[in-house]
Amino acid sequence: MAANFLTGRRQLLHMMGLSSAGLFLPSLMSRQQALAAAGTKRLFVYYTPHGPVQQNYTMRPNGPGGWNGIQKSDREMAYDFALPDEREKWSTILKPLFPYRKKTLALEGLAMTSGLADQDTNNHNVGTSHALTGAKMKIPGGFKQEGGGGDTSIDQRVADSIADPGRIKSLYYTTGGWSPAFRGQAELKGEADITRAYDKLFPASSTNDATTNWLKKRRQNSLSMLEKEYQEVLPRLSGEDKRKLETHLGLVTDLQRSIAFKTTNVCSYQQQSFAMNPGSGGDAVITSFDIPVARPLVKNFGKLFTAAFACDMTRVGLFVNGGFGPAVSHLDVHTDIHLDIAHNAMPGKPDGFLKMTRYYSTLAEEFAQIVGSFDSVQVDGGKTLLDQTTCLWLCELANGPHHLHDILAVVVGGGDFNGFKLGRYVKFKEDQPSPGGTGTTKLGPAHSKLLTSVMKSFGMSDNTIGMTKADTGGKFDLDGTLDGIKA
Repeated sequence: MAANFLTGRRQLLHMMGLSSAGLFLPSLMSRQQALAAAGTKRLFVYYTPHGPVQQNYTMRPNGPGGWNGIQKSDREMAYDFALPDEREKWSTILKPLFPYRKKTLALEGLAMTSGLADQDTNNHNVGTSHALTGAKMKIPGGFKQEGGGGDTSIDQRVADSIADPGRIKSLYYTTGGWSPAFRGQAELKGEADITRAYDKLFPASSTNDATTNWLKKRRQNSLSMLEKEYQEVLPRLSGEDKRKLETHLGLVTDLQRSIAFKTTNVCSYQQQSFAMNPGSGGDAVITSFDIPVARPLVKNFGKLFTAAFACDMTRVGLFVNGGFGPAVSHLDVHTDIHLDIAHNAMPGKPDGFLKMTRYYSTLAEEFAQIVGSFDSVQVDGGKTLLDQTTCLWLCELANGPHHLHDILAVVVGGGDFNGFKLGRYVKFKEDQPSPGGTGTTKLGPAHSKLLTSVMKSFGMSDNTIGMTKADTGGKFDLDGTLDGIKA
């Protein structure tokens, strides 16, 4: 009987893609193994291109901050307040995260100081190269040889530190766009095909046959076999392990049933309605905004990350969500999102301002979709998967029209182990000189300090990441962790 049970368990886990990853089921482990696997920490990095419309990202205790062109009137002020419990008090771009306000830390005023201290080149190359590395660029390298990543990105550093033998070190999925991930100076490429990504994660329950109808039939047969094996093994597990296996089975079967087998299919989107009130100087302030549902492709990538994390198949994930293409027709954007929209998302140009807000609100909605997926999975000790996962949303630029690297918008979600003060909005004082004494714009703290803080929360000893001094020879502060975010 014992032999049959072990055979059934091996077959079940193999079909569920867990034979090499090892689902954490303490009732099938020794006590020592179970204790070692408890309290798992995970990192999820969400990266998006361009940057938000800052006027529709920022929040203040009593309303939006004052703006004069691209300059805020309160740059040298610092704010730290609880995220409001009233949805109407949230900024348009952050509003999708309202349901997860107690597990969200929204940041404003960080600067990509390492990028400003690096060589003068295409700011898109600078942002892509520095966002996850903080490292001096490799030139020639990257797009048009105008700069590429110069060192290992944070996702890979954390994966090297916390990866468990026998599990996948990290997952990297993308909807397109430039890659911010590097191993040394080698650019990493994410998987953009949802079916191929699923096949790699769950190879035992799918096939690469070219005929779509036959493929669907084989997947459904595999699903039926999986459910049969599951019913045979389930009675032999403890109550907690039954729940875990049920969760994993639900995630896998949902993926099997929902993944589109031709990823080029045109998706349908909800009709949106937008209301715009002209402000001073022709500015556009959004007052009503119906955000579309997350695109099916993004939803399914989110499900893959959730399944992989919940089943402890991997502990680090990177998702680059920038594949809208030159036009974003479902957002009523029919021209180039870069040149026509991002470059014109400024006061006095309400069309670009409105459409870029729409674009970034959708990116926020899709981030919230994944955060919500993590939060829906119960784990040990009454916590959710989100509580065990630090979710870090980083942007390529501070905004679209001026390609700035100061006043960065960054969001941290979940990860109650990291010691960050969740449920708050923090604006940093922007009063530090630019690297090397160039320029008149005052800066907030370096964003690389946040990266270091995240690494420290995973038990890493690093006291910095990337550059420590400017090319100009000027002095600026990159060492240590970020003040003002710890609870």
